[in-house]
This record gives sequence, structure tokens and C-alpha cells, in this order.
Amino acid sequence: MATNADFDALIVRITTATNTLEQDVATISEGTTNVAESVAAAQLAEANAEAAAANAAGQVTLAQDQVALASTQAGNAATSASQAQALVTELENAVIIQEAPEDSQTYGRNNGDWVVVTGGGGGGAVDSVNGQTGVVVLSAADVGAKPSSYVPAWSEVTDKPTTFAPIIGTAANQALAGNTVIPTNTNQLTNGAGFVTAATAPVRSVAGKTGVVTLEGADIASGQVPVARLGTGTPSATTVLLGNGTWGSAPASTAGYPIPSVGYNPGSGAVNITAWPVANPNEAAQLSRFGQYVEGDYVEGAALFNTQSGVNALPIGNYWFPAGAFSGTPFSALAGNVEVKKLNATTQTAVVTTFTTPVNEYVWTITGSTVTWRPISSSGVGHPTIAFRYKGAAVSNWPNLNPMEAIWIGDCANAANTATGSALFASASALAGLPAGRYCFRSTDFASGALNGGLGFIQVDRGEIAAGNFQNRATAYIQGTATAGQMYVHKTSDGTWLPV
Repeated sequence: MATNADFDALIVRITTATNTLEQDVATISEGTTNVAESVAAAQLAEANAEAAAANAAGQVTLAQDQVALASTQAGNAATSASQAQALVTELENAVIIQEAPEDSQTYGRNNGDWVVVTGGGGGGAVDSVNGQTGVVVLSAADVGAKPSSYVPAWSEVTDKPTTFAPIIGTAANQALAGNTVIPTNTNQLTNGAGFVTAATAPVRSVAGKTGVVTLEGADIASGQVPVARLGTGTPSATTVLLGNGTWGSAPASTAGYPIPSVGYNPGSGAVNITAWPVANPNEAAQLSRFGQYVEGDYVEGAALFNTQSGVNALPIGNYWFPAGAFSGTPFSALAGNVEVKKLNATTQTAVVTTFTTPVNEYVWTITGSTVTWRPISSSGVGHPTIAFRYKGAAVSNWPNLNPMEAIWIGDCANAANTATGSALFASASALAGLPAGRYCFRSTDFASGALNGGLGFIQVDRGEIAAGNFQNRATAYIQGTATAGQMYVHKTSDGTWLPV
């Protein structure tokens, strides 16, 4: 595409050719001896002018395709080339050529005379191309054309067919013939290698089950499971399978004193036991784990206290229960212990001690079919005792309403106030100054001996060993030390404590 720069270069070349002609004319005017050389130079200038004209014609043709204004300038260039040719021809026929007028205009030779040349020397420059000036570079959009990267939409394509004949084949861009048979049943297919049928399936059922099979222990209907598969470790005649899934030595028995046969652990592999489930006879067992047949019905836990037969079915001992176990009783919302006691060869009763507020004791009684839990203390101070001193004052009743509630030995002294605190246990005579009841002690109460540094409870029992001869006996229970859980009895001869 021709540009303004191309036209400017053409004008410069034409001007150069004209200047060359003028120099040649000057040379010819200097003498006839140089005419031949001038003619030769003129011929060379003619050749240059012809080449320039040919080039200009080609550039003009391109410019005419783009802009109309460019064709006018190309025509001016062609005129200039024709004038140069005429000048060369005139020079060939003349020996002496007259100088062109010097009046700031451009002249060319025409019919043997100098004529003013128009459109040459830059006089006919292009003003703009498609509204652009300067160094113009036209894009497709400037001439109303689409860019080379443009992809037309299907709707822009005209004269397109409405249908296309498919190419039948198996490639992704080919179609399947309309008469192709598509199998709808496996009997239309040819079985390949390794085809499995119902008769040749490796597994038809498992333990009589088909589909997604989930096996259970009951599905093993025959044979034996190897004992080594039951747990880790090495099974032998001297080992047992423990609850943690290992083979090991049988745990030592923790059973306590003998009891009448009773159901234990109901609903969870219940067994009958003939010994108290814990070794310590003073440790309470869980009431809800006991059950027994009463008048043909199996009764468990607190329900055994609804009848005399139920209470009689329980072994003598101490049981613990959580809040809510004894519904419909004064202590239904409380937790505590219930101790079953034997009244005679055929009748048993029970005493409940609650550990949550309010602390109290309740005695089980029954009249006909009516069960009553009667609180031991209901008002005022506790039960009567022998005279002793409590918190510095002489008293003859237990300081607390509940006779089972312990008091601190540090607050106690004998009636004569000659022995206080742990000194009351120094001898049998000193111990006689305490009423029967429960006392608690702290780690600093006993400066020496088995109870030194420990804390716990002391049970003082008072009994008549002969007419009018009352003596006291004491039992201590330690908790919170290295010997926690240990029980001691008081040796009245010297006041020492001996482990049970």
C-alpha cells in the first residue's frame, strides 16, 4: 500500500533527476566538446526517470485501490516523468539549451520551451488517508474489512445447506449407520474369555446368604474357632481369655465372706454368687447389680425393698445406690448406702444412710404390704449420749441431728475435761470418756502411731460386758494416704492401733 512517504520519496527522485538535467545543460553550454558526455548523462537521467516513472505508476496503482486522493498525486508524478522525458528528447536534439527562468518556480521543457511544472516538488502532497495523517498504517477495520483472526458465527454464513450427509464410520467425528443392530439382550452377544455365569461363579452364597453378606457369630454353625484367634498372647491350660482380648493368668478372686446364693449382674451375663463381690466386708456393693426371684418374679435392685420377701432375699451387707434409685421415698433424690441387717432367723430389715444434703438415716419398716422409710431423727439435737464436752460445753446429746454424722475429735473432751482430741484414745479409761458414735480425724491429730499423718473416720462402739460395766471399742478407717483403705482397731490396754 503506497504511503505519503512513498510519494515524498518519488518527488525527491524526480527533483534529483531534474537537477541532474539542469547540470547537464550547464555543461553543454560551456562548450560543444562536452555535448556528447552531456547527452550520455541525459540518457542516463532518462533511464532513471523512466525507472522512476515505472515505479511511480506501480505505487499509484496501489494507492488508487485505497484512496481516491492518492491517484491525483500519482497523476502529477506521471506528468513530471513525461516532462522529464520530453526534456531528455529536446536535449538530444539541441546542443545548447537555454537556462530556465529563475523566479522560484519549477520549470520543465515542453515543445522546446520551459513551462511551469505543477504537482512536483511536494506541491501535491496527500492531506490524509481514511481520516488519518502522519505515518498512516491502515487496519482491516479502517477499510471496512474483518481481521484475519475473525471467525464468523454460523448465523453469518449465507447460502449454507440445511442438511449434511453423514460420514459413516467408527471415529469420534463419524456417525453410526441407522440400520446398525444394537443388542438389547445378553443372548445377542458372544461371551468372551473368562465370562462368568451363575453356575460358574466362584461364590454362590455365604452361610446361606446372598447379595451383600454380613456375617454374625451365629453364622458359624460348625467347626471350632482356633483359640489363638480369640485374643493376643499365647493360650495354654494355665491361661484364660481376659476382657482386654489377651490370654493371661486368671485374676485372683476378690470375693469376700460367704453369702446365700444370689443373682449378680442381671441383664449382663447374670450369674449366681455365693460370696460377697468385694473382699472388704465394710465396702458397699452396687445395689442395682443384685437380683433374685421373689414369689416367682425376678426382682432387681431397689425394688427388692418393696416386700419383706425381697429384703429377705438379699445377703446381709452394705449396698450403695445413686439418686433416683428409691423412687417414692423421702430420699428418692438422694444418694447413699443401704445396710441390710438380720433381725432374727427369718426376718431382715434395712437402714439407709444418705450422703447428700440433707444427711440422715432412714429405717425400713413394713406393715402388711405397706412399706415405710422412717427417718431416725426428725427434730432437735441427736440421740442421748453419756455426758462429755463438745466445743468446750458440756452436752449429753449427740451434737448432730443425724446419729450417723461424724464430729471432729478435736472438738471433743471427756466430762472432766482431762483428755481432749486424740488423747481420748490413749488408754481404755480415756476412751471411756467418749460416747458411742462416729468421729473424724485430720492428718495432724495423731502425732505418732499408725494414724499419724492420715485422715479418716473412727467408729466408737459402747457395750455392757457385765452388769453395769460399760466399755468402749474403737475402729479407725484411713483414707487419703499411702495406706488408704486400711482399717485399724484400738488396743485398749495401751492405746495403740493395730491393722485389721
